[in-house]
Amino acid sequence: MTREYLKITSIRVHMMVDRARLFTSSDLHNEKMISLGKLSAGLAHELNNPASAIERSAALAA
Repeated sequence: MTREYLKITSIRVHMMVDRARLFTSSDLHNEKMISLGKLSAGLAHELNNPASAIERSAALAA
């Protein structure tokens, strides 16, 4: 059957390959966004901790 319908089989294979690429790129994009979120959270945490310590020290000194 695949020999008789070579054109249809070829189209189907290309569709499946394109779909696999789309899912792979979506997964990669999601992983990048997750990593960016973790990096942002870590940076915010590191910036807030020293700022809080300085604020507490300033309040105690006043």
